[in-house]
Amino acid sequence: MYLKWLVPCIAGVLVAVEAPAAPVISEFMADNQSTLADEDGAYSDWIEIHNPDASPVALDGWYLTDKSGNLTQWQFPAVTLEPGEFLVVWASGKNRRVPGAPLHTNFSLAKDGEFLALVRPGGTITEQSFAPKFPAQLADEAFGARFQSTTLIAQGATGKYRVPVSSTNPPATWNLTSFNDSSWTGGPSGYGFGITVPGMTVRKVSKNGGISGLNDALNLISLPENDPSILKTTTYIAEKLNILGEGADGRFGFNDTLPDELIDNYTIVATGNVTIPTAGAYTFGLNSDDGGRILIDGVEIMRDDSFHGPEDHLGTVTLSAGQHTFQAVMFEGYVGDCVEFFAAQGTYGSFDSAAFRLVGDVANGGLAVTTTPPGAGSVVGTDLASAMSGRAGAYVRMPFNTTGPSSAGAMSLLLRYNDGVNVWLNGNAVASINTPASPAWNSAATTARTNPQTLARQAVNLTSWQSALVNGANSLAIHGMRTSTSDTSFLVLPELVIGTLDTGLAPAFYGNGLATPGWINGATSSLGDVADTVFSVKRGIFTAPFNVEITSATPDAEIRYTTDGSTPSETNGSVYSGPITVSSTTVLRARALLAGWRSTDVDTQTYLFPDDVITQSADGSPAPGWPSTSGTAQVLDYGMDPDVVNHPDPQVGGAQTVKAALLSLPSVSLTTDLPNLFDMNGSNGIYSHPYERGFFWERPVSMEWISPPDATHPNGNGEFQINGGVRLRGGFSRSEDNPKHAFRLFFREEYGDTKLRYPLFGRSGAQEFDKIDLRTSQNYSWSFQNDDRNTFLREEACRQAMLDMGQPGSHLRYVHLYLNGRYWGLYNLDERTEAAFSESYLGGNKEDYDVIKAQQEADYTVGPTDGDLAAWQDLWNKSKAHRASPTNANYFLMMGLAADGVTPTADPVLLDPDNLIDYLLLTIWSGNLDGCVSAFLGEQRGNNWFGSRMRIANPRQGFRFFVHDFEHSLLNVWEDRTGPFSNAAESQFVYSNPMFLHQDLTGNLEYRMRWADRIHHHMFGPGKLTAAAWMARVQALATQVDAAIAAESARWGDAKNATPYTRLHWLQARDNLYSYLTARNPVVLDQLRADSLYPNLDAPVLNPDDGYRAAGTQIFVQGPAGGTVYFMADGSDPRLVGGGIKPGAQVYSTTTSNETLIPWSSGSWRYFANGTNPSSAWREPAFNDTSWPAGSAELGYGDGDEATTVPIVDVNPGTPGVQKAATCYFRRSFNATNHAALTGLSLTVEYDDAYAVYLNGTRIAGNLPQDPAHDYYTGNAIDDATETLSIPSSHLVEGQNVIAVEIHQAFDSSSDISMNLSLTATRVNTSTPVYLTGTGPQTLQFRARSGSNWSALAESVYQVGTVPPSSGSLVVSEISYHPPDPHGDAEFLELQNVSGDALDLSGAAFTEGIDLTFAPGTTLAPGGRLLLVQDVSAFAALHGPGPAIAGVFANGTALSNSGERLRLEAADGSTLLDFTYGTVFPWPAAADGLGRSLVFAGSDPANPLHWRPSAAPNGNPGTTDSFPRAPGQGLLDYALAETAPSFDPVTGLLSIKRRLGADAASITPEWTSNLAGWSPDSFTFVSETVDAFGNSVLSWKLEPLPPGRAFLRVRVTD
Repeated sequence: MYLKWLVPCIAGVLVAVEAPAAPVISEFMADNQSTLADEDGAYSDWIEIHNPDASPVALDGWYLTDKSGNLTQWQFPAVTLEPGEFLVVWASGKNRRVPGAPLHTNFSLAKDGEFLALVRPGGTITEQSFAPKFPAQLADEAFGARFQSTTLIAQGATGKYRVPVSSTNPPATWNLTSFNDSSWTGGPSGYGFGITVPGMTVRKVSKNGGISGLNDALNLISLPENDPSILKTTTYIAEKLNILGEGADGRFGFNDTLPDELIDNYTIVATGNVTIPTAGAYTFGLNSDDGGRILIDGVEIMRDDSFHGPEDHLGTVTLSAGQHTFQAVMFEGYVGDCVEFFAAQGTYGSFDSAAFRLVGDVANGGLAVTTTPPGAGSVVGTDLASAMSGRAGAYVRMPFNTTGPSSAGAMSLLLRYNDGVNVWLNGNAVASINTPASPAWNSAATTARTNPQTLARQAVNLTSWQSALVNGANSLAIHGMRTSTSDTSFLVLPELVIGTLDTGLAPAFYGNGLATPGWINGATSSLGDVADTVFSVKRGIFTAPFNVEITSATPDAEIRYTTDGSTPSETNGSVYSGPITVSSTTVLRARALLAGWRSTDVDTQTYLFPDDVITQSADGSPAPGWPSTSGTAQVLDYGMDPDVVNHPDPQVGGAQTVKAALLSLPSVSLTTDLPNLFDMNGSNGIYSHPYERGFFWERPVSMEWISPPDATHPNGNGEFQINGGVRLRGGFSRSEDNPKHAFRLFFREEYGDTKLRYPLFGRSGAQEFDKIDLRTSQNYSWSFQNDDRNTFLREEACRQAMLDMGQPGSHLRYVHLYLNGRYWGLYNLDERTEAAFSESYLGGNKEDYDVIKAQQEADYTVGPTDGDLAAWQDLWNKSKAHRASPTNANYFLMMGLAADGVTPTADPVLLDPDNLIDYLLLTIWSGNLDGCVSAFLGEQRGNNWFGSRMRIANPRQGFRFFVHDFEHSLLNVWEDRTGPFSNAAESQFVYSNPMFLHQDLTGNLEYRMRWADRIHHHMFGPGKLTAAAWMARVQALATQVDAAIAAESARWGDAKNATPYTRLHWLQARDNLYSYLTARNPVVLDQLRADSLYPNLDAPVLNPDDGYRAAGTQIFVQGPAGGTVYFMADGSDPRLVGGGIKPGAQVYSTTTSNETLIPWSSGSWRYFANGTNPSSAWREPAFNDTSWPAGSAELGYGDGDEATTVPIVDVNPGTPGVQKAATCYFRRSFNATNHAALTGLSLTVEYDDAYAVYLNGTRIAGNLPQDPAHDYYTGNAIDDATETLSIPSSHLVEGQNVIAVEIHQAFDSSSDISMNLSLTATRVNTSTPVYLTGTGPQTLQFRARSGSNWSALAESVYQVGTVPPSSGSLVVSEISYHPPDPHGDAEFLELQNVSGDALDLSGAAFTEGIDLTFAPGTTLAPGGRLLLVQDVSAFAALHGPGPAIAGVFANGTALSNSGERLRLEAADGSTLLDFTYGTVFPWPAAADGLGRSLVFAGSDPANPLHWRPSAAPNGNPGTTDSFPRAPGQGLLDYALAETAPSFDPVTGLLSIKRRLGADAASITPEWTSNLAGWSPDSFTFVSETVDAFGNSVLSWKLEPLPPGRAFLRVRVTD
């Protein structure tokens, strides 16, 4: 008899499950985390087999499988299932088949679902299958059959007990149903004592009033829970005590949160038993905020009766091996709360991170703890400790009523016991476990059971005893035994269930502790998952009304929806009944529900209408449902300012301008119930309480991402929606006077997805996130402090600068934010530089990192956000020792090096000097006032800084520091942040920071030289801190902000100002920032020289500098006056540690001369000043400027000193007065001969009001924004300024060059304009020329030396003899996506350079298919091949050690066995390769697990006919799979293994056997009816069969077959 079960799958799709009556797979678990451990203690997957028949079933020869193509995957041994019996088979992969022992299959189960079947003997007939796959399971959730079941005895049922005192008291009839037990004592089951569970009992008691100290706290925890002094009590079991509420953390990261919302005036007490493994002294400690105490075995070993931030307090006690009781108490007053309970063997007077571990954190080396579960949920319902004193056992009688005898399919007795039991059902002996063969009244158990064994239900099959049941009263009698009268634990806890398999019901889920491995399935947690809601219109940006339909594939599911941002539920929202019309900005939220099923999560779709957005709350009133006040002192500000939205000047505002601004950036939509934001109806909203921090001020939120409209997506693209948590973020900006707060988003399992998986910052950034910040302009903002310096550029540019300098740092991206559909302004994304960030960018696991910062909430003391402070303390100690004695030995010790600075030692690597220097150099260059030393804290403490170091398996990396909150930067061009900041805080570890660390190191010459080298690297030539680099960086960001700022102006421009701030104010602030950037470099360089961090001896100048260069290129080097230039032939540093000249260093001999390329006040200038646009080509050398007027400099008007007066043009003659043109353009050509020997250019320019200079089309100087419009006025008047700048000579070309200048006016009423310019060069002559040689990267390093003083290092890295790759220069020449079993991980992909140039693949990356980025210096010669593999060892096992491997697929990626897209991008993001390979014919089938690879043998990788199977088995990785035609060899003999084709006139198949690898020939079938005209038409390629000899048979079908006579042939061409 066969039945059909309908199994609900992931999305509510129903799949058929064929099931016989017996035996059956009754239950299975694919993600066993803690439900049931196997005999090895491992939580393996399991499958339960049940016999529902009345006869035994022999399983010998039956099979279990998870592969539909392999029905005999695992065979049962000779075991028999009795009627009603359940057998648990472990799906562990351990393959154990011993009868009578636990059984283990040779496969495990996939929690996301897969095929599963029970197969009859013979291995061909599937008895029961879950096909195509069973539904996905959550952790500790089973899936299985449903039973009609009845619980006859439940946990906690009332029974009677008596402790026997003799063989006759009670009498031997005590186990009979008829026995009179009225004199026995009654109580709920289970019956016992001393049963503990892993963990400790934690009780939090909050006081109704303030806590005055430790005695007050101890009194509080002694009071009954109904005492009026107690505000709230929360009790639970925890693995360890490591809690962080708000404020600073202690020694250990990865904290637990408080169990309730009360964060002040409470006491926490943790109790339990700690297991001491070996006798001796043990030190226990609390790190707490505030005080506390520790008791061990009731004796106080530590007492701390004080209020403070996180502090260590320790106590030592000598203990014997075994269990000891403990009590750890912590009390909290106000502001900041944390507690950590830790211990270590030995005596300690202070914290030692190498020794101390959290008590209970067994996985990380902590002492094991157990506790007795509190409350009604305990397994002990009736305590027998007193009653059983001096006795080994107890009798228990459990009465129950039922109808009998029963005919149910199964009866299961479930026992939790310690240590042995004898069981009688209505007087019949039915079970005996761990008891003597003939037990007496005072017998003891024969075997002791551990707590885990005791707490796991053990099932006993009593199906055969159903006949013993009677109608009415029945009884279960149990004699429970412990191992001795001194045994400290005992338990009898029975449950009795009867049930019958109901094959008419679909399988269901058994989660939330309802799984029943080994017995009858009971209550379900869910009948399945309701299919997710589907919206007919995706989130986006719209201009016209539309209708939205919401559906769920689950029949009879009810859909509830809301449009006010609230969460739809069974009781909230409207019931969906038909399409919903959307005509204005709407947040549509929906959930599908069905009784007994798991409802969907809440899906949110935000539909934005810019026409509606720009009019939101134009009068400042709240939107419907929004509060008019916050309920606190928090100010609220609503709406879009009509003064901006309706402004007549499009440069300021207007409807079209504001709408364009809204569409210029991605939109982020956050949606949550409004009471989560504001105090409404008794809620505590986070926006109403901006100062509050921590988990209890986190609220659920939906986040959506909508990309702007484009040609492909006219309504924008709704990239994703994810549910998460939201808090406020910030420091000073948390002020209640700030109406525009910043947010932090969290992604955790409790909300849905554990991470946000989306490339927020493109391929260069992390691809997944635990959290992300939405920050906005705060202290320098329109909305908060009424500050016209608001740019959205300062902090952001500093973050980008750190990345540009080659250091890890937070990426950024601008977005528009909406809250519940209301526009909230311009924000930018900020990565939180904590442990998950370090994992993403530095490797390892986030649990491995120490992350430290200055804790604002703890008086700016240093503390860990993750990990601990031990390594930072070690670095601090060593830096102080270095300060006292700045020797090289002490300096290099911090880097894990010997005194020579080269030889590694066993010492930990704590210092990364380059990172520290780069971080501080950026701090100094930007003039950051509020960083690792804060001007706002009297230069005595740090504020905004983060440091990170891998604590576990450290890969010889020191602490890395990250740019964080640099908004107090780039303000005063004369700002000096070099220090030293000397004060008492320097000597206090709690105030340690990177700047104080730096001040400990400056006494060392090697450290100062490293500063010099990093300064030169970043502030000269192509460095990332030059004025040109800063301008390019800031202008790129400013372009994005400029496009969006009108929307921010409309939303927040009037928040603190009656007249709104507008784009014009922003432009002025931006231009002021530009002025800082152009003037800052020489100021900083002077400051650094004054601090001896940069030498007075100039570094050599190299030309050409960096880049792609041909082999044989001469490198010219200009040295400083009075210095000797040294270099090493191998490109290394010519300076030794200690200051000596490295052996083998060579002298570069040089003389220099100056050449004037363009004299000051020279003639031959062309100019254009008629107020129109000359097009951007005016900068290029090829531009024809012959129509422009000519003249000599100075050129301009209004000053009277011009050599050439430029005519004034009125660009708006219809307006009174003269409106002068915004821009004058100037061009001049000059010649440069032997330009490679020109090592440096000096540019002097006079301008009024702003300028930009271009050399051969490339911008080389200026304070204008990038690509300013011809009618752009700067708004910032500068009168006849002159600047002199050093310019790299790399932009010169041989022969004629062109310099171009544009000068812009501040206003159309400006009185004058001026331009003059000179350009001089330094020419080098040398008798010791240096040439580039070889192919690939080549580094040259030069230093100058004068006496004992060295210059900074001048270093250039060249790519010699290579070019960057371009589209068409590379092909994927071979793919092995499905190697044959058992070599499935031996995948490879081969690239070939088909160009005539050597290619530099550095930074190129696969962005689709596999993950892989080519390392710096990766080159590929013309015709060369490069091999990428999935797994090195698996590849070597199949192919041997020969082929050279250039890269390994990253992040666990692999080639898909069903085909996928492969996309390779160059380092600049351009596309090199982009195609999709397939596996379905006509793609070669032999490559799909049958022992061949795919070989590219054509021109179009997307065409399957351009690929063939490899000639060699498993492919030819790293070399060609083709062979050439031998001299004199005939074409047919070369191409064909058999020269005669075959034809089947019945089927129309024409076949030929070809030689695989004969790729110089092509094969085409042809036919004719008259031998005159041959045609390939009507042939269809139908198959290819590969043989073992490197040949394949190609077959084509001729259809339709021609009538009458026909001739067929195969044409071979070369």
